[in-house]
Amino acid sequence: MVHLDLPGLIHLLRSAGGAMLVQISLYGALAQVEWAQERRRLLDVIVTALLGMVGLIAMLLFSGMLALALAWGTAYRLPVALVLVLLYGLGCVIAWVRLRALLQGGIRSFAVTRCELAADLAALKAALR
Repeated sequence: MVHLDLPGLIHLLRSAGGAMLVQISLYGALAQVEWAQERRRLLDVIVTALLGMVGLIAMLLFSGMLALALAWGTAYRLPVALVLVLLYGLGCVIAWVRLRALLQGGIRSFAVTRCELAADLAALKAALR
């Protein structure tokens, strides 16, 4: 059977109240800084994706038209079309890899806050034993 020393526990909570409030405010400040970093990263992802899409569409449209126009009356019409498709595919792969790398940054979001909370919870569990 577990015996709780209720007056001792209340005294402990009263004496630690100020420190707990300071610690909670520090957690809030840390989470606020990490949220600002995460917002900035997400904005970078969106801007990169939009600019990449606009550039890709323009490049695909105009370079494809130019290459086909130059090769239209020659025997290289089909090879030029094939090379265009391969280059466009390569561009899509590069964009996909870059976007995945940016999105993987989300795994590290709030890592410092999570680490601090885990360390403090472990210290609290150890102190209560």
